[in-house]
Amino acid sequence: MKLLLKLLNKILQAFRKGEPMKRALCVAINDYPGTAQDLSGCVRDCKTMSNTLLNTFGISEQVKLLNNRATRKNILAELAELVKKTLKGEWLVFYYSGHGTWVPDVSGDEPDGRDEALYVYGRRKKDRILLDDDLRAVIDGLAPGANLLVISDSCHSGSVTRALADMDEGVVPTKKYVAPEGIKDVPSKVAKHFGTPDAKSPINHILISGCSPTQYSYEAVIGNAVRGVFTHRLINVLKKNPKATIGKIYQVLRTKLPSAKFAQTPQLDCKPEDKKTRIFQ
Repeated sequence: MKLLLKLLNKILQAFRKGEPMKRALCVAINDYPGTAQDLSGCVRDCKTMSNTLLNTFGISEQVKLLNNRATRKNILAELAELVKKTLKGEWLVFYYSGHGTWVPDVSGDEPDGRDEALYVYGRRKKDRILLDDDLRAVIDGLAPGANLLVISDSCHSGSVTRALADMDEGVVPTKKYVAPEGIKDVPSKVAKHFGTPDAKSPINHILISGCSPTQYSYEAVIGNAVRGVFTHRLINVLKKNPKATIGKIYQVLRTKLPSAKFAQTPQLDCKPEDKKTRIFQ
């Protein structure tokens, strides 16, 4: 029945006059085997975001990679396939909820000397590192005029991550940051955002992320369940403003965060003209 409903939704979307094709890749990881860095709310965040993309925006063509399916190989392969399919005027969403980390930069393209990375599912340490350079190489293949929205509730630079706090009892964060082995972590002052190209390759996507490069993104007990604070706030904004511009969505989001309990400031990275773009229109 669920497959039939998705198929019908997809057919209806294709025939909606003036609406572009929309696709999504939703990735979430709670389970990090062999580590002490398991998370609690990422999979729930992902499922809630997926439902919002379907029910509010009609995005029925979705790929979800959860826990052991969210490997470096799978993420890159699925993202590359969706990038290839997304044509001028169409939309692709890449949502990620999980840990992030960094490794020393060896290519010389990072001002802060760090390559930012997603910390993905893998049995071996080396398999858990998905560099921003690798993601950028895939994103650079996006067709001219195609729209890519990246939503990152995670560490997308060398200095931000998710932490767990109880919303009702105040914020006493338990760090879930995955720092490189043998390296003492110092907050990055010049960290580049997740997926942002260098000056020679202008940004070709829109990034909305959970916090600034020197802050943490938090998990908290919201509605009797652990959820990402940023994801929860963003979903509420999207549901209430389904036809708003990117700039308006960010403006409303910033009235929700930072807050008295959660000192995280969502970030928006895009070309100036993209702020006037109506989401998924």
